[in-house]
Amino acid sequence: MHNLSDTIITDDDFADIYCLNNGRPSVPPARLTKVLILQTYENLSDRGALEMLRFNIKWKYALDVPIDYESFDRSLLVYFRSRLLIHKKEKMVFKKTLKLAKKAGLLKKEVDQVIDSTPMLGAGAVKDTYELLRDGKATY
Repeated sequence: MHNLSDTIITDDDFADIYCLNNGRPSVPPARLTKVLILQTYENLSDRGALEMLRFNIKWKYALDVPIDYESFDRSLLVYFRSRLLIHKKEKMVFKKTLKLAKKAGLLKKEVDQVIDSTPMLGAGAVKDTYELLRDGKATY
């Protein structure tokens, strides 16, 4: 079953930095990217992020993994970040999301900037970040 976020963050986006027919199967790079997004949102260490992936149902839902998914070794996050930096893909998901939002007409050319966000506190979305990531609507 595919969700909308699978159209924003795809394994094909990372095909040029992986050899797809050599070695053992890897953790899909789109999943690793989503783990990094949630890790940043939750302000977690690599160990903390992988504990959340093992035990938190919201993370399993957002990442579209089975309830008994055991995660992966945390060194994989270090290697993945290195690959992103070496191949200059660390901002790829943000740029792709921005491009899709502009194409869909979700962004205006002129944008008002909020300097003090205090009045905005009551205007939170109904869905939380986990649901938005699953739906492909998470923002950075």
